Amino acid sequence: DSDIVIDLIARNPDTVGIYNKDFFSSLKKDSYFISITEGLLWDTDMLLDYVNNGTLAGAAVHIGEIGVEESRKTTYKKLIQNPNIFVTAKIPSRCDRAARICNDMMIDNIEEYLKSDS
Repeated sequence: DSDIVIDLIARNPDTVGIYNKDFFSSLKKDSYFISITEGLLWDTDMLLDYVNNGTLAGAAVHIGEIGVEESRKTTYKKLIQNPNIFVTAKIPSRCDRAARICNDMMIDNIEEYLKSDS
């Protein structure tokens, strides 16, 4: 019956996929799911379904398996296009290339936000 559920579980062979249909369907309606671990612990499409059907009011997730250079992947796009989901991607290091990619990703995110505000 929690309003906010925060995932702090480390990824290992026993925890991959731990946030499954049984987990999401057991959550209180209009609750929030926050994950600071890796997306491999939960299924993206399932998370989207539960946000879209109103079971979850929203989510904030870290997509640890998607690096900034992969921010144009379908999985990432599905999440950032949802106004009720806040997403961060893995930023591997500080270098000129990573900074350019991060800037591109930030611009993509701002553009998506502005589109959804219209």
